[in-house]
Amino acid sequence: MNNSDNQYPQMTYKQAFEYCKYWADKIRYKGIDLLTTGYSQVIVIYDQLAYTLYMQTWIDPQKYYHLYRVRTYAINIDTNYTDRALWEKLLELIDDLPEEYGKNNYPQMTYKQAVKHCKYWADQIRHDGLDLLTTDYGAAIGVSDKLAYPLDMQEWISAPRYPDIYAIR
Repeated sequence: MNNSDNQYPQMTYKQAFEYCKYWADKIRYKGIDLLTTGYSQVIVIYDQLAYTLYMQTWIDPQKYYHLYRVRTYAINIDTNYTDRALWEKLLELIDDLPEEYGKNNYPQMTYKQAVKHCKYWADQIRHDGLDLLTTDYGAAIGVSDKLAYPLDMQEWISAPRYPDIYAIR
């Protein structure tokens, strides 16, 4: 959302980071089991976390990729709140948020490790079967994130230099 008429208070990256960490603690305190069964609890989190992040006009996927993913998962939970995997992934994404913008703390793979990673997940996809992955959103997101996210975090992967791996991520 990039509406110049937006009057919603805008946070700094650091404030958004701390806000996400606060809500991750709240989610853990309430417990995922309660949140997957009680929509009234979900509404509070959705209104406070997802909506607040949604209204931050400066969060764009190219510049603030990690925070954008947190926002996307928080928004998706409203329609899929019974999916435990989404809650767990949201917490994982919040835990992985870099404290400082622009700082990538993710371990860097070698090219050989990246190829091995891709082959491993190709085998997992074959094992799970495309029927499952095209009908079970939680399974599909889990596989996609475990395949793509580590590749996205590799600073050395570029389209001109490594087009095969770049296309996978």
